[in-house]
Amino acid sequence: MLKKLIVLSSLVWFAFDANANAPDTAFLRKKEAILLEQHNKMLHSTGSEKRILELAFRDSLIRLFDHPEAPSYPFDSLKVIGRVKSDDNKLLVYTWNIPQSGGFHNYYCILQYYLKKEKKYTLTVLNEQPGFLNKYQQQIATAANWPGALYYKVVSTKYKGQTYYSILGFDFNNLVSNRKIIEVLTFDDQGEPQFVPNAFIYDGKLQNRIVFEYNERVQMTLDYDEKNKMIVFDHLAPFKPSLQNQYQFYGPDLSYDAFIFKDGKWVHQKDISPTL
Repeated sequence: MLKKLIVLSSLVWFAFDANANAPDTAFLRKKEAILLEQHNKMLHSTGSEKRILELAFRDSLIRLFDHPEAPSYPFDSLKVIGRVKSDDNKLLVYTWNIPQSGGFHNYYCILQYYLKKEKKYTLTVLNEQPGFLNKYQQQIATAANWPGALYYKVVSTKYKGQTYYSILGFDFNNLVSNRKIIEVLTFDDQGEPQFVPNAFIYDGKLQNRIVFEYNERVQMTLDYDEKNKMIVFDHLAPFKPSLQNQYQFYGPDLSYDAFIFKDGKWVHQKDISPTL
């Protein structure tokens, strides 16, 4: 049985007018309705036709987000697409997934980033590499070589004049385990995204990203505690000591850990009391 539905292909850039007037809601709503029909057709297709329709759906979204009023429009009728915004309002992240056979998913992501100097948004499409985390869990991602996830939270922090965007994501992974992921992004002067290396100190070791894997039937908390300015998460442990490192048998053990931003890195802290 396929898991739930809730983001990519080649790198593409477009410019947006950040000073556009109020969104043309009638036009954009019409486009939303067309996209929903396109999405429904795609879900009921199979084989090579499904892949063709997936890419056509992605390209339709790119054209829609190319509309000068898109960054200020909520797309609240297009519920098959996740949309999150950074608290500084400079970054918009759109992600979605398409279920495949065997419990796997294809992921897609579009980033919009505001360039203050040019008063415009850039658009970047990330290109998913299936199986990335299974082979290269700590390899630095790029726009052309992205692990794939559904992003649901963006946390912005600053260090030495540089803004860092920490993005929290979810991955269905397979039929027996799910994952939650933390990546950190920055943007250069042209609005090109860069995944930050060595962004975390976890158990005393530098890591490029954080990946939590756990049993498909349990829930894991991974969220940002705004009051205490830290990323809070369930501490995971095996159901039995004999199941160590078999992550399909991991789940929360009723304790919580956190990452606290210090000197440009997220530092692991054990046994905290969350206020979420």
